[in-house]
Amino acid sequence: MIFISPRSRMGNINAWGGPLSSHWHTFQLDLQHRILKRMRSLGMMPVLPTFAGHIPNAITRLFPNASVTRLRNWGHFSDPYCCTYLLDSQDPLFKQIGTAFIKEMIEEYNGTDHVYNGDLFNEMTPSSSDPDYLSAASRGVYDTIAAADSKGVWLMQAWLFTKGTFWTHEAIKAFLGGVPKGKLILLDLQAESQPVYNKTSSFFGQPFIWSMLHNFGGNHGMYGMLDAVNKGPFDAMKYKDSSMIGTGLSPEGIDQNYIIYDFMSDLMWRNKSVDIQKWIKNYSLRRYGSESASQALLLLARSVYNCTDAHEDHCAAIVVKRPTKDMSYQIWYNESDVVASWKAFLKAVDKVKISRLFRYDIVDVTRQVLQDFAYHVYTNIMNGYKTNSYTAINTYGDMLLELLLDMDRILSSHEDWLLGKWLVAAKLLATNAEEQNLYEFNARNQITLWGPNGEILDYGNKQWGGLLKSYYYDRWKLYIDTLLNCVETKHKFNQTVFNEQSLMLGQAWTKDTTIYPVIPTGDTIEISRQLYSKYETSFKEINRKIRKQHERKQ
Repeated sequence: MIFISPRSRMGNINAWGGPLSSHWHTFQLDLQHRILKRMRSLGMMPVLPTFAGHIPNAITRLFPNASVTRLRNWGHFSDPYCCTYLLDSQDPLFKQIGTAFIKEMIEEYNGTDHVYNGDLFNEMTPSSSDPDYLSAASRGVYDTIAAADSKGVWLMQAWLFTKGTFWTHEAIKAFLGGVPKGKLILLDLQAESQPVYNKTSSFFGQPFIWSMLHNFGGNHGMYGMLDAVNKGPFDAMKYKDSSMIGTGLSPEGIDQNYIIYDFMSDLMWRNKSVDIQKWIKNYSLRRYGSESASQALLLLARSVYNCTDAHEDHCAAIVVKRPTKDMSYQIWYNESDVVASWKAFLKAVDKVKISRLFRYDIVDVTRQVLQDFAYHVYTNIMNGYKTNSYTAINTYGDMLLELLLDMDRILSSHEDWLLGKWLVAAKLLATNAEEQNLYEFNARNQITLWGPNGEILDYGNKQWGGLLKSYYYDRWKLYIDTLLNCVETKHKFNQTVFNEQSLMLGQAWTKDTTIYPVIPTGDTIEISRQLYSKYETSFKEINRKIRKQHERKQ
């Protein structure tokens, strides 16, 4: 049995980036029909949405006596984008609206498979910590489902239990206890690094799905927890009085780190952990038609793909973050392993079939090494600023800007790393010029500012050809020029002023309509070889510095 649960509308903001046209809604409805039809034909169990209490503020005018709470600000969004209204699940109106909503879903989508998803208090704090209130809140949602479908089961994320201090052991028990046992399925969303089942006595008997989240914001950046994923689901199965009923995948974005998703998907069919080294060699054979690149993959498997400190994969590479004076960059692996993997990939070129997949991975490992190297260049820039060295800032600033262009060059050599394809895909949904402009704006805004004023700045950052040489390049050039001016005029760097200037630059970029290539340029292998030769000496120097730092600590 496979559950497919769409990310429900979290109810955190009222609106942003609209309004959407009637054509868009019609298109999405038709697409949803086709998706559900295909899923059911494959024996999959689609999950329909339920009513979680999120309502427009006009309801207070139509029903002035309704028990409604206005939720707090979320994600730095202010009026008119925040703050949403939540109808108390114990209010009779909740059941009335919720039952009608579910029945409409069932009629629209030609029946039901009896599973409904909805999330209360997702990244929001309930108005009361009283156990009776929490039990009543969950009971209200389930009772609404049951009123519309007597066989209905509620599916919800357990993500809310990982955030803040509100959700104590007692609070979680009260909330889950409001629903009859077996009528609520919990999605242990990020169980590979933040499992909830083992802190809640297996969700106090409610069934759960062990899920790997892995990715935030659809960011690029090599990352994985191979050992934890290899062990986690099977530990959950053996947990005392385990109520685990399956495994799942719940990334915020796809099209990255394919090896991790292949690995997790494979484990879903197994009843015990695997030998990772043997699995990697077999993966190389399946992906490239040869084991010749397995050494390159094994180097990645023991480094970037084997994080052991639960470092979340929300890419904080300095190239895609707004510059500040004290940027940090957490690296949980030996950088020299990734450089060695790059070299091993290039060495394997003559022994494997140069497929689209192999070229993709060449781009990825090249990008990763240059991403890591950028931080070391940044530290030299900041050392120059601290010592008032105009020459150092200028020299290393030029090096960083050149590095961004080199990254853009390798990214632009592959069809799956192009900004242009993202923008074209958005515009193809349009039926007129007005819609086209709106969709392109949203596509640009979501990967940069994500909000009118950078409310969720850089959360959805991407490393795409065309994006690095425009948006990110211009932002870093502004920062370097600002530092040079500070040293030259003997003024201190003002982060607030820079942030405002950076925001103006970002706002202009999101409203721009420059067309970016949708066809790759250059030979991926040749460009990667050239860049390796160009930076090889620098990598060796950095490795020497890292070794000396480790020796001093010891």
